[in-house]
Amino acid sequence: MFRAHTWLASILLLAVLSLPAPGKAAAPVACTWSSVEVSSLNGGQPDLIDLAADYQEMYISATFPVGTTFKIKGQFPYARYFSFQVSNDLTDLLQTLSSLPDYLIAPDSSSGNPFTAINVVDTSINAGGHYTAYIVIGPQPSTPAANTLYVDPAKFPDKGVAVVTYRVYNAFNGLSVSQHGGVPLPQVYLETNHGDVPVGSLTLPPICTTGIYLVNLVDITENQYLNQLYAAPLQPAPIPAQPVPLPPVFQLRNPNSSTDFVVNRDVRYLYAWINQTSGDLVLIRAQAPTYASEAGAGTDPQLRHWSLCEDAPRFLTDETFACIEDDTATIAADGYFYTVISIPGKQPQNANAAHGFNWLPFGTTNMAAPTYRQMLPSPNYTQSAFNVTNLLNPKATMGNYFPAATYCAKTVFDTHTGNSETPAQVFAACQAGQ
Repeated sequence: MFRAHTWLASILLLAVLSLPAPGKAAAPVACTWSSVEVSSLNGGQPDLIDLAADYQEMYISATFPVGTTFKIKGQFPYARYFSFQVSNDLTDLLQTLSSLPDYLIAPDSSSGNPFTAINVVDTSINAGGHYTAYIVIGPQPSTPAANTLYVDPAKFPDKGVAVVTYRVYNAFNGLSVSQHGGVPLPQVYLETNHGDVPVGSLTLPPICTTGIYLVNLVDITENQYLNQLYAAPLQPAPIPAQPVPLPPVFQLRNPNSSTDFVVNRDVRYLYAWINQTSGDLVLIRAQAPTYASEAGAGTDPQLRHWSLCEDAPRFLTDETFACIEDDTATIAADGYFYTVISIPGKQPQNANAAHGFNWLPFGTTNMAAPTYRQMLPSPNYTQSAFNVTNLLNPKATMGNYFPAATYCAKTVFDTHTGNSETPAQVFAACQAGQ
């Protein structure tokens, strides 16, 4: 899952993008890249994203004439994954309409594409090579042209704005998220009879800049208000081990939902609802899949990427509080990852890598929604979330790779980790409340 614009922010953005320039009639507008990470803006938290990924958005009016073509000139990043996806705006339910993942992007001549298969990054092929892609205004044909995305005006009954999202996940070589995988942001041009025109020169600052500012302002204001509202936990006192509350149950987000917000087509999401009133801690365990670039994963890793993030519930706010990435996760000797979620005041001393555990902060809401992502599976990984056909019983397909969860009293966790028990034994003790 990606960000979910608030209704108010999106309405403001659409209203501003629809304004004509001073003294002119309304005309189609294209806005160049803008980061959707608001964590650095006035203390706001990022919106429902994987914190090891860079997310950029640009906006293109769906009212450009059919056949209008935008050219994207970019470089393959030093990263685990990147993609372009086109969605319509919130008034049309922010549906992902067109997608171009890295492994389907043909490189320019004399360049190579290190993303050689759906689940593989070939690090022997140097990143930094060049590619050319296109965004075409018009319906997507049954066989899309190579390296091409489409903005179908029929998908915008309100004559709204296409959202073009550029994602870069898990940059290599210690690069920060803000470095876009060690290469410049892709350059976008409008093709005309008189040559290519940089989109940046088409951007109307009072429209694009103000609209994007309003979106961020609404997000930040909402997040800060809710952070203060939910800052104090409902249950600061220890919670008894018995009776053991009903465990949180993960469910698979429907990948074919017509009402979901800007999902990444290359990811499947499993999430559970948890709260602070049922237990001091939440424990999550699942068998850890192998992933691209992992030592020992071989030439056919099970996934390109996986992560577990602690999110706020979407009906409260859209914040992501913390994440565990596959390449930094602690994996226990049994091949499972075990994650403890708690408020900092209840973080157990032994919820650490030395005892085989990961730890995530609960966040600033009394409810939360930990989200487990699986990205681009190998065709041979039959237990991936991508192969689930029964949304009511994903475990039947995923087996031990399906995340299990339990509430736990801190006293139970402390006792059993203090006895040097394995994470599996601790998890079982928490389930039994003993």
